Amino acid sequence: MKKGIDYIGVAAGVMVFNNGGKVLIAKRGALAKNESGKWEFPGGAVEFSERCEDTVKREAKEEFDIEIEIVEFSLFGRRYLAR
Repeated sequence: MKKGIDYIGVAAGVMVFNNGGKVLIAKRGALAKNESGKWEFPGGAVEFSERCEDTVKREAKEEFDIEIEIVEFSLFGRRYLAR
């Protein structure tokens, strides 16, 4: 199955707070495919049949080698309207 052809591409992001209330953000590298140099929360593409909660845990581990506990989950998104 191909993302964008057989199913829509979906991404998930996470706000990671430490015990002091500080939040983890990362700056995209100069070689990033898009939005290079911009700040972002950890996250990435949801794999086919993967839960969003599992995606953010996997991405946090892959990108920062940290394990996270989900305390609160919110679902929101952006809609694009064709004109």
